[in-house]
Formats: sequence, structure tokens, C-alpha cells
Amino acid sequence: MMLRVVIFSALLCLALANESKAEKEDSGETNENPRGKRGHCPIVPSGNNVTLAACATTCPGGSNCSNIECSSDTNCTGIEKCCNTGCGMKCVNPQYKSPCVEDIDCAGILICCKGHCVLPKPPKKGLIGKLGKPKCD
Repeated sequence: MMLRVVIFSALLCLALANESKAEKEDSGETNENPRGKRGHCPIVPSGNNVTLAACATTCPGGSNCSNIECSSDTNCTGIEKCCNTGCGMKCVNPQYKSPCVEDIDCAGILICCKGHCVLPKPPKKGLIGKLGKPKCD
């Protein structure tokens, strides 16, 4: 019984954190790490918000929603992101959007330029080493 309470509390915290992030994004306010991992979580049939009501009872190994391997992208190695799989939270390879809207929609060092993921233009002579957003066109 205690384990269920702990799991429910953890899932509730994750759901509230996702709602808070969505509200900030809707208002244009974000605290996104500019060096954060690129890409987006794959969409699962129950949606990307983890709730006990959305949990399937036929998860592999009978794990249901208790299979929580990560709580944020920082828990994942390489390019993997921490995503809802419908049976809990797991590190998975990200998906990328096409056409893109912003740089995070593109893989690796590619940047979003007019809806397409492209390599950034090399800096002009004399500007190498200067900080700034990579340019396209």
C-alpha cells in the first residue's frame, strides 16, 4: 500500500510539472537550457501526461505505470530524452519535427531555417569564436 502511495505521489508531481511547463510555454515564458537535448518525445496513445487513469494494465512485465527509469532528460545518456511510454517514464531516442519551427526540432547541430533543418553558415572571417546564434541564409 505504501509503495502505491509513493508511486502515485511521484506521478502526480510529474503531471503537475508537465502542466506548469505547458503553461509557461503557452505564455511565451520558458527556462529552457540552451544546451538542452534536442528533439521531442514520441507521442503515446494515452498522451504524454502520466496519470494513473491513463495507465494500461497490459504493460510488459506487468509494470503498469510503476516503471519509472528517469525523471528528466539529465537522467538519460547521449541524445536520449526522458519520456512517457504509457507504462511509465523511460529514456528513449527523440523524434524530430519536419517542417521545423525552432532549432530544437532539428537533430544534432542543424538549425531551423525557413521551416527546414540545415547546417548553419560558417562564421565570417574575423568573427570566429564570437558568441551568438548560428545564422542561416
